[in-house]
Amino acid sequence: MVLSRHRCGWLNCWVALALAGGPSGCQSALSRNSAPFACTTTADCLPGHLCLQGRCAPPAGNPAAADAVEETAAQPDTLPAEDQSAPADALDSSALDSGAIDSDGPDFDATKDQSGADSTPAAADGTDGTANGDVLVVPAGQVLVPAGSFWMGCVTGDAACKANEKPAHKLQMSAFFLDKTEVTVAAYAACVAAGACKIITDAECDVGATTYGVAGKDQHPVTCVPWNQADAFCTWAQRRLPTEAEWERAARAGLENLVSPWGNEWPPTGGAGNLLDDATVAANPSWTGIPGYNDGFAETAPVGSFPANAYGLYDMAGNAAEWVSDWYGSTYYGKTPPADPPGPSSGSSRLTRGSNWGIGDSDHRTSSRVVMAPAKSSGAVGFRCGRSL
Repeated sequence: MVLSRHRCGWLNCWVALALAGGPSGCQSALSRNSAPFACTTTADCLPGHLCLQGRCAPPAGNPAAADAVEETAAQPDTLPAEDQSAPADALDSSALDSGAIDSDGPDFDATKDQSGADSTPAAADGTDGTANGDVLVVPAGQVLVPAGSFWMGCVTGDAACKANEKPAHKLQMSAFFLDKTEVTVAAYAACVAAGACKIITDAECDVGATTYGVAGKDQHPVTCVPWNQADAFCTWAQRRLPTEAEWERAARAGLENLVSPWGNEWPPTGGAGNLLDDATVAANPSWTGIPGYNDGFAETAPVGSFPANAYGLYDMAGNAAEWVSDWYGSTYYGKTPPADPPGPSSGSSRLTRGSNWGIGDSDHRTSSRVVMAPAKSSGAVGFRCGRSL
């Protein structure tokens, strides 16, 4: 899908020509999706958009539409003047004023093995995930997370918030790409076959068992992967692990003040994700699950089994926790750079983000941080890859 951008007054907006009717539809898009773009039903929003948590949101899997909402939704009306302009490297820079987005470009897809296609990453030829003239190619199997600001850390009223999730701090983020799903067993096996990744066995798994090499789990997230092997896979795939800030930006998907990806309710209703449910407790009687919750999976589930968030990303809570690139610093939130923080420059521990199939308490919160030695591995920890523009 190719989308063109048009200027409306003080604001740039991305509009799908088929949905908004070209430049003339731009003002209509603003009036129906402007901050706080409140809605009661989906009928109050643009065609193809959804009414989520009382606000119009883009359909899952449409990163360009997400960018349109981001420019209006992520900026509160009371922002100081300096926050009302995007950074120089944001997608709404003048270099792309007449540009387009091609969301069907070629590149390595972390899930291609599941359908029998070749999983070898494409050569870095300048056409994958880069601005090429007026076209931005979104790598296959990834989504575009748009530039914008968000609040990282504990949300107001979250009683379960931990000390290392404080203080909440506002960040300005550049746009980036992120895998739609966690890296699958099949994709990791292609890396092993190429000699760039190591075979994983249960003997090397510190907690639980790996999904690698298990019959029928090619589409499950690969688990028991230590940090260096996750990093090796992403490097082989011509990608990288996302930073902790990028991960949380993507998980929140432009919706602020939500404790978990599905909202603030606890316990969640069925279908929220692959969590510690009745099926898990049946297989592990000594465990305490979420009362009355049943997602149908005792352990990991095939990636994409539950609804995506507003950016088109799956399993940002539940299934497998995910390695990020950062070193861990217990006081880093108090001194985080205001834009694109890379994490501490050194450390002894790394971080995983997102909850997993074996968590049954209320710690499926988007701000939750789990500290883990980089050499350790778990049957509940996997990863996904990101990529810079």
